Amino acid sequence: MRKLKWQTGGAEGDEPPQDGIAEKTKKSVTGVLNGIFTGGLSTLFGIILMILEVVFRILWFIFTIILPFMIKYIGIPLFILGAIMGLIFTVGHVFFLVAFFVGVFLYMRGIVKVAFPTGILGGTSILTPSKSKDEK
Repeated sequence: MRKLKWQTGGAEGDEPPQDGIAEKTKKSVTGVLNGIFTGGLSTLFGIILMILEVVFRILWFIFTIILPFMIKYIGIPLFILGAIMGLIFTVGHVFFLVAFFVGVFLYMRGIVKVAFPTGILGGTSILTPSKSKDEK
């Protein structure tokens, strides 16, 4: 079998290839198992630090990759669409209130005209401005 330069002590600067994720995982698992079986406080502390490292790497990935993506491509458009819908609902409520009050006014004016055809208080209508005593 042919040997590579770094296996035969080739030129300076030739270094073995970096360990892949499988090798790193194997080393960390065997290190944990060896530490557990040999026991000791340092081993327990190492296990805790290893777990914290995994948690911090996951958090780093979430906060630097996933969260900015979600904010940029999902959050901002949803915020803008929500603001637009809020404005539409506000305009709808205002329109409903104006239409309701105009309708109630027209209805009440019609009822008053039917109920008091000659007006109230001696021939003056409440819907027409009354004339002052000087104008008569």
